[in-house]
Amino acid sequence: MDLKQYDVQNFYPKHLDPDEIDEPLNVISDFFSADWLPGHLESLLEWRKHVIEEGYYTDEPKKSPAGLLFTHQLNAKLVEAVYLISRTKRASKLADAININFDQQLQQEEQEWLHYPVHLSSVERINPYLAISHFFKVYTVDQYLDLLYEWLETGLSNHSADEFLDTSDVIYLYENMQKLYEAAWIIKQREIEPTFKKSVDGSGELASTQVKRYSVRLPLMNFNCRFNEAITPAEQLGLNQLVEIILKDCDRPALTDNTKE
Repeated sequence: MDLKQYDVQNFYPKHLDPDEIDEPLNVISDFFSADWLPGHLESLLEWRKHVIEEGYYTDEPKKSPAGLLFTHQLNAKLVEAVYLISRTKRASKLADAININFDQQLQQEEQEWLHYPVHLSSVERINPYLAISHFFKVYTVDQYLDLLYEWLETGLSNHSADEFLDTSDVIYLYENMQKLYEAAWIIKQREIEPTFKKSVDGSGELASTQVKRYSVRLPLMNFNCRFNEAITPAEQLGLNQLVEIILKDCDRPALTDNTKE
């Protein structure tokens, strides 16, 4: 797919294959197939620990650093995929959308969802595309990839990040990646089936269930779909006229047995 369709300039994914470039939402699915949201947050914390402290990263129980390569690849893919998603017209519109009276929805999701974000603001939880927009205002996509690679090198060495990275970069990257995980989790829960929710089993304990939703016929990345396009002035005029006709029809008195046209 031509990357110009994503409204990007001078960006060519290094970690995504052609199918993932065409369907970056699949990368989010794969990310959370590898682990739950809490698991990824825990892995990120462990990775940061080996960045700021001396000693190289080791997996349990194999005592091998190989797992960090996999963790780095997952994170690099996620950053690139979310960046592509953020450059679509639909995502740009949603990032600018104003949401009001959303407390009830957030409360219901918090009660029902298996795992719920805690690092995003309430506005970012209701609008994860706003969180993504904020994410790429701190660093560019290339800067994130460079920082992740530096984290990889540091995690595989016996040296701490003090020799290579600014403390502020370590803090900002860690906190922003936490928010990226949560924004991606919200998109996964709301837009990619199945939605993982809590359920109460016979013992009263919470258990995970997969709740299938009706399939979405208008995928996020289908660029031939009018859903992603801004309507023309002529189309807007036609819609306005249609609304006027419907409103007039609603105001017309209902016919009764004693009423003749």
